[in-house]
Amino acid sequence: MIGEHPAAAPAGAAMLPVMRDPERRLMVAHLPVSQRPAVAALWLLDEALAAIVAATQQPVVGQVRLSWWHHALCGLDDGNVARHPVLQSVAAHLLPAGVAGGELAALVDGWEVLLEPGPLDEAMLRLHAEQRGGALFALVARVIAGEAAAPRVRAAGAGWALVDLACHSRDADAGARAVALAASCFTPEAMARWPAALRPLGMIAALARFDASRGRWRRRRQGAPLRVATMVAHRLFGR
Repeated sequence: MIGEHPAAAPAGAAMLPVMRDPERRLMVAHLPVSQRPAVAALWLLDEALAAIVAATQQPVVGQVRLSWWHHALCGLDDGNVARHPVLQSVAAHLLPAGVAGGELAALVDGWEVLLEPGPLDEAMLRLHAEQRGGALFALVARVIAGEAAAPRVRAAGAGWALVDLACHSRDADAGARAVALAASCFTPEAMARWPAALRPLGMIAALARFDASRGRWRRRRQGAPLRVATMVAHRLFGR
């Protein structure tokens, strides 16, 4: 069903769903209040797409569901907003921030590659990393810094996506290959001191690099004190 464009609705009409990831919630809490709804909507969209892939047992079914999201996100640019809480939040908070529905639809491609038959090879992992993580970090950076993302931001986002994929993978070998590839993304340039405006986003990148080291991704425990300390240290010092 198509409803009224939430951006035209009364203030507060489009309530943000709650993010499942506690560390993303912490990252959003470190943003200026005015930026939080738009960034939260980006993370919520990523969680919604991730949930589809995680629940898919038959690739064709997952592809159909992802195609629906692609169509629905593109439709936002024409003022067509499906009655889904994440889509309504996206329309209410991201479109006014200058993020087009077509840009968001491109994120779907990064998830669809995971539904291809057979094992994930390096090319597929890189495609997922760039089209999911790199693109997502670039959009967050634009919302919070008001400018196009530097290559280092996209590289950090790609590394984050690979580590996050490993943490959720049921295939330990595939996870190890994803983490090994992530090391090429966390270059000294990408992880050099981040500017103050981008440090909340850098908190997530710092966690991914933390997880990638010493095999920590195999036993990730979100919200653990050392993880929170890693995020806070990056927020303060940018590294």
